[in-house]
Amino acid sequence: SRMADNQKTIAVTHVNIRQSISFLLLKLILIDILTVVALLLFFLLPSSYISMEIKLALFSSGIFYFLGIIVLKTLLSLFTVLQWLCDYYEIWSNKVTHKKGIFWTKKEDHELVDLKYLGFEQGLFGRLLNFGTITLFDWKNEVKATLYLIHNPKKYYQLLQHLVPTLEREEKTILEHSKDKD
Repeated sequence: SRMADNQKTIAVTHVNIRQSISFLLLKLILIDILTVVALLLFFLLPSSYISMEIKLALFSSGIFYFLGIIVLKTLLSLFTVLQWLCDYYEIWSNKVTHKKGIFWTKKEDHELVDLKYLGFEQGLFGRLLNFGTITLFDWKNEVKATLYLIHNPKKYYQLLQHLVPTLEREEKTILEHSKDKD
């Protein structure tokens, strides 16, 4: 058939996984809320905490005060996004890698042959927003690695099961109220 002749394969060496974007959005919304609360508290606090002269001085040079708040909020938001972008996991055919750091990258490798345990946790909100946590135990280095609150965890849990079928496995989901051990 013509369709089968035109199909091509794509070789994928690894997959990148980040924390769920829901948490990035939650952090950015929280920054906005805290900015508004900080502004309101500053002008609504009793004069015993901040003198009226300081409030009036800031209010009279309000454009500079508000520009400062905008710059600070923008820098904090930019830092939050960069932190999200620079903290990720990679699943390779032979290892799981965790890379993090904006300026200085820290890399942590866990060879698949050294893994003994594979855990999966997903609560109610995780089921609704499609995020969860995968836990690995590296017996050689005696360290527990956690792929924390990642997007689409079931997919990557199944990928790891496929790559290392001999792992001890445990699944915990809120709605099922059960533990499955294989």
